Amino acid sequence: MRHIRTAVGARHYGAVLTVGAAVAILAAGLAIRLHNLGQYGLNSDEAVYAAQAAGLGGFTQYSHLFGIFRAHPLLIQLIVSILYRLSGVTGLGAREVCVAFGVGLILVTGLVALTLWGRLAALIAMLCTALSPYPISVSRQMLLDGPEAFFVAVSVLFLCLYVRRTNHLFLWGAAFAAGLAFLSKETAILMVPPVLVFLILAPHVVRRYRDLLIAGGIYLVTIAPYPLAELSAGKASTGLDYFVWQILRPANHSLLFYPGLFGTIGWGITALVIIGTLTAIRRRTTTEVLLLSLVVMMCGFLELWPTKGYEYLIPAMAPVMLLATSGARTCGAAFAAVLVRLGRRATGAARASLAVSVLVALAAVGSLLFTVSPVLTADATAAALVGSDSGQPLPARVTALAGSGGLMAGRPTALWIKAHTLPGSVFLTIGPTFANVIQFYSLDRALALSVSTNPLHRNPAYAAVKNADLLIRSGAVQYLVYDAYSAARSVQFADRILALAHKFNGILVYQYDQHHSSAARPSAVVLIYQVQP
Repeated sequence: MRHIRTAVGARHYGAVLTVGAAVAILAAGLAIRLHNLGQYGLNSDEAVYAAQAAGLGGFTQYSHLFGIFRAHPLLIQLIVSILYRLSGVTGLGAREVCVAFGVGLILVTGLVALTLWGRLAALIAMLCTALSPYPISVSRQMLLDGPEAFFVAVSVLFLCLYVRRTNHLFLWGAAFAAGLAFLSKETAILMVPPVLVFLILAPHVVRRYRDLLIAGGIYLVTIAPYPLAELSAGKASTGLDYFVWQILRPANHSLLFYPGLFGTIGWGITALVIIGTLTAIRRRTTTEVLLLSLVVMMCGFLELWPTKGYEYLIPAMAPVMLLATSGARTCGAAFAAVLVRLGRRATGAARASLAVSVLVALAAVGSLLFTVSPVLTADATAAALVGSDSGQPLPARVTALAGSGGLMAGRPTALWIKAHTLPGSVFLTIGPTFANVIQFYSLDRALALSVSTNPLHRNPAYAAVKNADLLIRSGAVQYLVYDAYSAARSVQFADRILALAHKFNGILVYQYDQHHSSAARPSAVVLIYQVQP
C-alpha cells in the first residue's frame, strides 16, 4: 500500500511540475510576442487585412478604400472586427489577436506531443515552438497564416487522438478544425490530400467509410460560408479572378528561398528536425507517417509554387516542431543504448535518455537566445520639410523581406499625411505596398505606379495607372511618394517617380531619414513631393 501511495504521489508531483513548466513556457512565448509589438506600423498585407476587418466592423471609410472581398476568406478579419467594434480600429489590436493564435499554437503543439510521447516530449515541443524566431515573427503580425497554423495544429491533434482511440468524434473534430484552417486562409486545403492518403492507406488505422464520408461533409459545410458569402454579395467572380492572377504571376524568388529560412527556425532545431525525419522514415509509425505526409505535401507544394512568401510555411510549423521533438528523443534513446552496452542498468539508462533529450532540446533552443526577438532596432528619425531649400535628398534603397515585419517609416509617414494634407488628397506611390499603408492610416486614396495595365498580370484589387502625366496635369494626383522598400524591388518605377517629381517641379514636403553611422549624411527612406498641374 505504501508503494502505491508513493507512486501516486510521485505521479501527482510530476504532473504538477509539468503543468508549471508548461505555464512558464506559455508565459515566455506570450511575453516575447508582445514585446514592442507596436514599435512599427502595419506592413502592406497587415494593412489590407486590418482594413477588411474594419469594413466588416461597420467602419465604411475603410471599405471604400479596401474591398472586403479579396483573395482570402474572412474568418480572422471577422474575429478582429468584433474587437474593432468594442475598441475602435487599431493596428495593435489586430496584431494582439494574432499573438493569441500564436500562443495557442504553442499549447496545441505541446498537446499533440503529449498525446504521442508523453509529458517531457510535450514540454520540448512547446519550448521549440515558443522560442523559435520564425513562428515568433509571423505571429507578431496581422497575417492570416498564423491563425491558419493554429487550426492546422488542432486538426493534427484530433487526428492523433483518433488514431489512438478510434473515436469518430475525434475524426469529425479534425475535419471541423481543417475547415476553420481553410476559412483562415485557403492554402490550408493543402493538408487535405495527405490526410486523405493517411486515413485510407496508413496501417493500424481503423477505417469506417461512413465516418469518413461524414467527416468530408463536415469539412464542406464548414468551408461553405466563404463561397456563399461571395455569391450573396455578388462577388462570385472575385475568387476566380484572384486564382487566375496567382497562376499567371511571375516567380518572385528562386527555389533557394525557403531553404534560406532554416536559419530563422534555428539551426539547432533544424538539425533535430532532420534527425526526427530520418527516425520517422525508419520507423514509419502511423502518426509519424501523418507528420511526414503533412510536411512533404505542404512544404513541397509551396517550394514548387513560383510565388513565395516569408510567412507561407508557418502552417507546417506544428508537424515540423513535432519532428524536432522526435529528434531530441532519438538522441536520448541513442545515448541510453550506449549506456546499456557499457553495462549500465536499463532503469538508469532510461533516466539518462530523458535527461539527454532535455539537454539536446535546451541546447537547440539555447542557440536562439541572441536572435529570438524579431524586433528591429534601427536608428531613424523623421522630419517634415517645407519647400525645396533643404538640399538634394539622397534616396535610400533598402532590402525588406515581404511578410517578415512592419515598415519602419510607414505609419509615421501616413500619420503626417493625415495631419498635414487636405482630406481627399490623392497620392501616387511606386507600388501597392506603401499605398496600402498610406490608405489605412491616413484614409486618403493612394495609387500605385507599378500596377500592370494587363488585367491578367495584376492583383484584381488594384487599379492600373495608365497615364501618370495625365493624372498630374489634370489635378487628379497631388502628391508623389518615393519609398525605399518599393524602390528595392521596382527600380524602374522608383526612378519614374523621381523623374515625375523633377518634371513637374515637385516641392519636397516630407522626408523620413534613416541615419547610418558609416554614411556622411542620412539617406531618405520616404520622400513626398507636392505637384501641381
